[in-house]
Amino acid sequence: MPKNKFNFKQLPDEVKCNILSYVDLHDYKNVATVAKSWNAMLNDSVTWVTKLKKEGMYAGSDILYFLLQDSKMMGSYYILNRKPNLLINVNMDKGIEKWGPSTKQKENKAPVTSGWTIAGNWRIETHLGCDPFPEEAGPGFNNAVTSYMDCTRKQDIRLSKWLPEIGTLGSNGFKVRVFWKVWVAPRYDCKSKFSAEIQHNGDYIQLGAIDLDPGKAWVKLSKSIDLEILDGECEFTYKEEGSDRQFWAGHYGAKIFNPVISVKIIPCTKPDSSSNVGE
Repeated sequence: MPKNKFNFKQLPDEVKCNILSYVDLHDYKNVATVAKSWNAMLNDSVTWVTKLKKEGMYAGSDILYFLLQDSKMMGSYYILNRKPNLLINVNMDKGIEKWGPSTKQKENKAPVTSGWTIAGNWRIETHLGCDPFPEEAGPGFNNAVTSYMDCTRKQDIRLSKWLPEIGTLGSNGFKVRVFWKVWVAPRYDCKSKFSAEIQHNGDYIQLGAIDLDPGKAWVKLSKSIDLEILDGECEFTYKEEGSDRQFWAGHYGAKIFNPVISVKIIPCTKPDSSSNVGE
């Protein structure tokens, strides 16, 4: 007896769209060359709606009108929305690389190890004097820790680096939702403080601030805010500050672990920000 053969063509269209929605973006080009029908379905809005909804990126049918006209824009949009973190060198394992130095800071090329003091009065430690890193915070070996002097670090983020066509979306009624989270902890024997903000178009938007009493527990801070796409670009600066509150001569200030900045492009009609401090 002849063996039954699987025939993709005989599947209902909604099933085919669901199957093709699992194709990784980097494989789309190759898969689209298999057959004309596959190419058509891979560029069909139903497939992309299925894919974007499945991955939490669907922002409404309006955005698909623009994205489906330009496969490169679709790819850029998809990559940007999938990036888990736009910040680099988050725990300063590479010194202040990618963190904008202040007037008192200078780039130091020496290798960074736990317990090493880097420029700008920051220090790298492995949860010294506090609880181990929470599992929810993700992987990491070190945390940045502030000193008795005010410590500041910042990174500039320009979204056109990942989505060159962001200006097209901005001029057609879309904005950027920024998601932020970070874990902070005090040292068991010292009071400390921490704050974070975003600077955008001349505005200073506080993400979170906390005064920490002596203890060992890690605290998660999180917030989401909406930013406009202006003059064909969305760029902003992420800034953190911290120190101890007892002015001890040493690195007894706030400990900072795995700060995260991620974004999504959304219609301007979506509701505004939310925050959660001290979860």
